[in-house]
Amino acid sequence: PRKTVRLGAGYTTDYGPGFSARYEDLNVFDTAQRLESELNLSQRLQGAALRYVQPGSADFRSNTNTRLSAQREDTVSYTTKSVSAEMERTKGFGSDRLGSIYLQLQQENSTAGGDTTNTFLVVPGLRIGYLVAPDRYVAAVANRHLVSNWMATPLVAEIATKWVQDGTAVQLVDWQRAAIRRRHAIAAEVLAGVDFRAHSESLHIWLPLPGGRAEDGFVAHARLQGVAIAPGVSFRTSEAPWSPAVRISLGSTSEAELRTGLGVVAQLLLADPEHLLLAI
Repeated sequence: PRKTVRLGAGYTTDYGPGFSARYEDLNVFDTAQRLESELNLSQRLQGAALRYVQPGSADFRSNTNTRLSAQREDTVSYTTKSVSAEMERTKGFGSDRLGSIYLQLQQENSTAGGDTTNTFLVVPGLRIGYLVAPDRYVAAVANRHLVSNWMATPLVAEIATKWVQDGTAVQLVDWQRAAIRRRHAIAAEVLAGVDFRAHSESLHIWLPLPGGRAEDGFVAHARLQGVAIAPGVSFRTSEAPWSPAVRISLGSTSEAELRTGLGVVAQLLLADPEHLLLAI
């Protein structure tokens, strides 16, 4: 059919009860242009998206895609709000090649543990995922993918696939793992004698606070000295008894800055706990 409307309702453990609606027009005003719109409303996630596809005049493989979207996610640990606009031009070359150029603008505001970050992205980079399912689930997965996802950017898909096939992706993963291991070695050296939890290839370490230390106070003292760490309660997933802790990122700065920042944390652990006084 030229025009379709899909409505749905359901419940997920992540977002609670929800409702979705999708409208598609495959031939807008009899011009062969395509319009897709989607609305998702649930207890913790709300989003809307609009996509318009204008085919090329000479080659059926060529087209111009314009997409607008907005989303809000509100969980116990964090809240994010984002809006984005994307334009992509795809053109056929020869009998079996496609070229694509695109521009994406995205604004995102996130709040976690009382800290708010604002991010603005222009062409956020190479991001793609591959979905592999058992043979008996292929039809079901294909149907769900059709109603809940947009088309992957052809150029990004081509580059990512080539990197997987020629080994470039594995080399990048190995480089990332080696860099993270070096940073863990720095953490082990600077925090020698401190009880912290980590995996050798994790991007973070988990630091339980000794008795009498409050997460908010420890985080605030570190921030006063130019070091940003996250209170552990931001990652709490249940109401079970809780021991104060902080999470420290190892990958968000240079190795020299990481060593300095961990040194600040180590000094704070050695110092007597103090309440933070408000200076006016």
